[in-house]
Amino acid sequence: MIQRIALVVAVMVLMVGAASAQISGGGDTKRRTVAITYPSKDKHKVYLAGTTRTPRFSGEGNVQTVRGAKQIELNVNNMVPAYMLGADYTTYILWAITPEGQLESVGEIRVNGSKAKFRGTTKFDTFALIVTAEPHFAVSRPSRLVVAENIPPRGPVAIQSAEIFFQGDSGSYYSDDQLPELTTREYAKRPLELLGASRAIEIAKRAGGERYARKDLDDAINSYAKAEQYYLSGERPSSELLARTAIREAERARELAEERTEAARRRDEKKQYDDALQRRDREQQEMIDRLDDLTAELRVSEASRRRAEDEAERAHSEAADLRVQIRTVEAQNEQLRDQLQQVESRLGMVEREREAERISSQRSQAFDSLNQMLAPVATVREDPRGFKVVLPDSLFNANGSLKATAAAKLNPIAGVLLGQPSAEFMIEGYLDDRGQPDAILQTSQLRAQAIAEFLAAAGISSDRFKVTGYGSANPLASNKTLKGRTANRRVELVFIRP
Repeated sequence: MIQRIALVVAVMVLMVGAASAQISGGGDTKRRTVAITYPSKDKHKVYLAGTTRTPRFSGEGNVQTVRGAKQIELNVNNMVPAYMLGADYTTYILWAITPEGQLESVGEIRVNGSKAKFRGTTKFDTFALIVTAEPHFAVSRPSRLVVAENIPPRGPVAIQSAEIFFQGDSGSYYSDDQLPELTTREYAKRPLELLGASRAIEIAKRAGGERYARKDLDDAINSYAKAEQYYLSGERPSSELLARTAIREAERARELAEERTEAARRRDEKKQYDDALQRRDREQQEMIDRLDDLTAELRVSEASRRRAEDEAERAHSEAADLRVQIRTVEAQNEQLRDQLQQVESRLGMVEREREAERISSQRSQAFDSLNQMLAPVATVREDPRGFKVVLPDSLFNANGSLKATAAAKLNPIAGVLLGQPSAEFMIEGYLDDRGQPDAILQTSQLRAQAIAEFLAAAGISSDRFKVTGYGSANPLASNKTLKGRTANRRVELVFIRP
């Protein structure tokens, strides 16, 4: 009975954590933490804290240099089985991330009850530590579900090197955020290796393994089937060994399928580009041929005109008729010149269209690049006009000015905007509906202006943005609750798609 109550409480905590992550505008999908430099001498303490998905998670341990590598020993508490975070997950992985963005899987954290002990090594000297929920132990990239991360060091035993920003796997193979059937005790008893092998095979299929890596996928399926047979017959060590083999085979199938899928996509894109280029070349050649024809006709017409003039000089009696013929030929010449100009104009239009398409493509790429560069450092949301960066109420004082801590949030955004000098945007301030309308409008304008002044001081030209306060307009949530009013108090940087 006590275990069942504890299970229900754990599920409620997870649901609250998930809702909090959504309200925060990104939760565990886009994070930043600190990389720490660990000196080679002595042991150094390291502390881990849970994210919004697992707020009760805690961990601490030591980092020391052993034979040229950093050895990490951890004791963690208040963990839950990974499948309680969603049916896509079976285990936890500890990752080391450098300020340059290099990743290394330090190892798998196996939960025993609600605790775990871990020992692993990394080749890095300066790194941040994060813990993610994963479908199996052999993943090559961290998922977006970050459950814990190291916190800044306490005392002088380690050196805080730099803030780093990281974003997990895009999640293209993760689709099931529901909890598995918790009432089925058999699910909880199954070895992690069998659960991971099942997920690895499913991911390989979603990646196109049935089409592009059939043999490797069949090997994984066969190994998994044998592991199931060993498990049902009570031979657990053999079952776990074969299940781990199935995981590696399925991961190879996924990697091969992704490579071949990408190669096929590139071939299709190249063929489409080549076909379009050939069509354009044919059209251009047709216009050039037409221009040659018109030029030849013009030469013939000019020769006819000259002959007509010679005949007119030799035969004064037929001068009137010859003048008529000359005027006719000259009219024809004028028409041919007009046709020639039209062809040349069309050729110029084709070139201008090409240039316009190139410029449009560059602008679109720059816009998408700006979106991708802002995503790791700020809360980015889609907008009918393009996309927007949402700056929360926590950055501002009651009078509309910026808090001293706001610079840590705004400096990375300003750095990205400085690197994209052509990007123009709008700064829009919003509040909830508490207070006098004039005061609400004025405060929303002051907040937007405070962001504008900060960006201008960072070196961003004021010609690139427009500042407007909209008061309590366009609420994101109900103003009847504190949570809703907090969400409605914000400043948005709106980037218009070109």
